[in-house]
Amino acid sequence: VEATGVTITSSNPEFSISNISNTTIGANGGKITYDVIFTPTSGGSKSTTIMVNSTEAATTSNSLTGIGITPVSPVVTTNVASNVANTAARLNANYSVSGQCPSVIEKGFVYSLSSNNNDPLIGGVGVTKSSVSGTATGVYSMDLTSLNSNSEYSYKAYVYNGTSYIYGSVQTLTTLAKASQLVFNPAPPASGTSGVNLTTFKVEARRPNNSVDTEYTGIVTLSKINVSGAGNLTGTLTTNAIAGVATFNNIQ
Repeated sequence: VEATGVTITSSNPEFSISNISNTTIGANGGKITYDVIFTPTSGGSKSTTIMVNSTEAATTSNSLTGIGITPVSPVVTTNVASNVANTAARLNANYSVSGQCPSVIEKGFVYSLSSNNNDPLIGGVGVTKSSVSGTATGVYSMDLTSLNSNSEYSYKAYVYNGTSYIYGSVQTLTTLAKASQLVFNPAPPASGTSGVNLTTFKVEARRPNNSVDTEYTGIVTLSKINVSGAGNLTGTLTTNAIAGVATFNNIQ
């Protein structure tokens, strides 16, 4: 006997019915399919009775059980940035409590220039989202490059559970200014002897606050100007700075 007007219900709303393939079950072995989605609202053992009704056939029932896991919200903390330079910085965070039901599937950072957005959220104006590998709990970090120098950035750590983003509190960092001066340190001797190398000396590229600009890799050239006395400088007068420091060791 063909069954028409088929309806399927669940006695427990935590077990929901969806994707019923048909409302008619054909005679002689006909069948339909449907999905039961278990969405527990609390932990513990759960059960339901699935009732299949139709206008022609007798009602049939099946029992289903499941075990609910109490949802746990993840906790992520935005920590102070480190290794801050002119155009680079390291963002740090701690994913301390693992999310359950649903589980976390991604973690990372969001950041923006504070002048554009001082409360960065994914999809916000001027916000960059960068994920890190893995979803394990514990501290994690990300190295940023190509930042603007002498600028303030706002940033947050985040985790994502497939449905929503959970953020740590906002933190800020300010990148350093570029070098604005070249300074001897130590200074070369005031005088020397022909044919004898001067004591090794260095030239440092310093920022306005007098700290060494470790990102500076420019060329430093020595010359003798507006100085009385005979003789010319010889040796390697031009060298590239390494991490903001140019070293001269064969000047005469």
